[in-house]
Amino acid sequence: MLMGVHFNELLNALSPGTRDAVLSRSKLVNLKPRQILHDRLSFVTHAYFVEEGAVSVQIRPSSESAGAGLMGRLGMTGVSLILGTFSSPFRALVLTQGRALQVEAGDFQWLMEQYPDFAALMYRYVQARMVTMAQMSFCNASHTVDQRIRRWLLVAEFVTRDRELCFTHEQIARLLGIRRPSATESIRQLENKGLIRQARKCITVLDSDGLAAGACDCHRQIYAEFGRVLSPVKPVRWGAASVTV
Repeated sequence: MLMGVHFNELLNALSPGTRDAVLSRSKLVNLKPRQILHDRLSFVTHAYFVEEGAVSVQIRPSSESAGAGLMGRLGMTGVSLILGTFSSPFRALVLTQGRALQVEAGDFQWLMEQYPDFAALMYRYVQARMVTMAQMSFCNASHTVDQRIRRWLLVAEFVTRDRELCFTHEQIARLLGIRRPSATESIRQLENKGLIRQARKCITVLDSDGLAAGACDCHRQIYAEFGRVLSPVKPVRWGAASVTV
């Protein structure tokens, strides 16, 4: 069994007994930038519960691909294992160096079958990812570059639980599907306002409230949905049946 402190907040939302069961079937691995955790349309062999660093879900495996999601300590890869499809239409690509707890696909399925609270949490996580992707699509289609950059920085800080975000302007532009000069100009203006600081290819968020003040409301919708995911799992009566939510 893995011992010590673990930082993934999905695992921390589990009961101690269920969390220990997950840890007993996990292996701590290092994540390297540009490492592919699973590729699109290939068999997903492992789930990864991110403990440090950031992973992007990419719609297409190309250098110009827009990102469909960003995961850190508040997330995991391998949603297809939750749904039982075992292959993904997306690529999971490591953006920044870190660590993750790796669970083999067979062990993950066993945990889903044996521990109802683990399965319930995973299903809620799928919903949060769906809400996030829908909200991001709406934001990218409806809001200005400045608002989208602010939203991206806020959500990145939220899911990684880190104020220092080591992403280049090129990476941010690709993840948002915008031109690099537009991303650079918006980030420069945010730095001039004292909301962020740039150094050595990293952006440090200095004033989250200031970023939020000029942002759209999309990041708050994402915060709220993940708050529901991390709330205690409890049984709810639905007609004559009892379900766990």
